[in-house]
Amino acid sequence: MPKVRQISSIDSIFSGRDCNIKERISMLNAKVDSDEMNSMRKSGMEALKSRANACGFGFAVLGEFLKRGYSPNTVTYTSLVKGLCMGDKIGEATWLFKKMVELGCRPNIITYGTLINGLCQSGNTDVALRLHEEMVNGNGGLGFECKPNLVCYSTVIDSLCKDGLVDKAKELFLEMNDALCKEGKAQEAYRLDDARDLFVLMVTKGHEHDVVSYNVLINGYCKSWRIEEAMMLYREMICEGIMPTAITYNTLLTGLFQEGKLNIAWELFYGLSQKGLVPTVVTYSIIIHGLCREGQLEKANDMLLEMEEKGCAPNVVTFNTLMRGFCQNNEAPKVIELLQKMVERNVSPDASTASVIIDLLSKDEKYREYLILLPQFPGHGQTER
Repeated sequence: MPKVRQISSIDSIFSGRDCNIKERISMLNAKVDSDEMNSMRKSGMEALKSRANACGFGFAVLGEFLKRGYSPNTVTYTSLVKGLCMGDKIGEATWLFKKMVELGCRPNIITYGTLINGLCQSGNTDVALRLHEEMVNGNGGLGFECKPNLVCYSTVIDSLCKDGLVDKAKELFLEMNDALCKEGKAQEAYRLDDARDLFVLMVTKGHEHDVVSYNVLINGYCKSWRIEEAMMLYREMICEGIMPTAITYNTLLTGLFQEGKLNIAWELFYGLSQKGLVPTVVTYSIIIHGLCREGQLEKANDMLLEMEEKGCAPNVVTFNTLMRGFCQNNEAPKVIELLQKMVERNVSPDASTASVIIDLLSKDEKYREYLILLPQFPGHGQTER
């Protein structure tokens, strides 16, 4: 019976300390059990990551795995992709990435990040961008989803800036903030700081900040209940000579009322005219909503009258917000009065209006009386008595 050569050090097979590549391949043909094969996989991939010239041997290892009936996992493929990128073999790395998908092995965020980084480092930013867009759009119909993380965004944005494509970099930056702010508050709060760092970095890459970039970050901080940071950005943009827009103020007012900082909110609101801005219906609706949350219903109602006096017509959202506040405070007559105003001003009701009316009728014993008092909205049929 022929002797089976014992392998004293699996790492030596991959490192090349004891033999050449041909000998290492023959050693792999020895009969080894599954535990040793797993050890070989781990050692081989580690060696590959640290030696860019080991790519050829890495593929030999992959071939042996397939011959023996082993299915390489995502970690194995990712290590090979990384090795190819390190060896400036970006074409082969891209091919292998496609091959692993064809063979049913699902790449993870590390695989994507590794290839995107390799593409950017090798001057293939356009290909990296296409790969990134595939991730955003659901991975090109491959049957799985792997959304880009902050590392992927940062890599592509940095490469775009280096290539002078600052407009595209800005577009991706805005997309990144929008995507990351939808992931949940804990993660969002953590990643906003990274987004802020990237925001600063873009200036060094030749992109000047504008009001849109600031508005995106301010919105993120407000949604994360971090109004102090949002206000710092607001002051920073003014110092840089970037004039805030109505969107900036509406976002800040929402955040300030949300955190109960009414004094600062009023200061911003009444300072709009000094900035050459006129409050919009959205601005007034935010103020009314904030006052209702604080239980200041009469002041909220006064704000409705004020906006009309200044020529700003309330919309259905404005009315719904104020009616909801009065309904929750069990002030049914005020709700009826506002409904009548809606009819007079030709403001059509929506589903939220109907919800307020249902709440009103279901919580008060005088619902029959209120039912009679409900106004008829033109084009909405007769109210049942």
